Amino acid sequence: LTRFRKHCQYANMKNSRVGNYVRERREVAGLSIRAAAIKTGISPGTLYKFEHGEFALSAPLLRKLCKVLGCSYATAVERMMDDSIVYLERKYGSREKWSGK
Repeated sequence: LTRFRKHCQYANMKNSRVGNYVRERREVAGLSIRAAAIKTGISPGTLYKFEHGEFALSAPLLRKLCKVLGCSYATAVERMMDDSIVYLERKYGSREKWSGK
């Protein structure tokens, strides 16, 4: 599990599913990148990079962003974990190789 956590941080840097989810929810809420970023307390550039899978937000910031957008933090985390598993499987092969089981 420790190996999994260690490598999740690298996967999350290029996390497209959670960024797409947040972008979709922001658009549904009718907010621009600038407006959502200001309400969350981050720069518009950071939000843009996050939505495009070029930057990872900390858990507290992701939770705050989800609250601002009225979307599910649990769904965002689930999508982030899905991307992490796909990344690890591509890098290391089967789950048994990287999960320590």
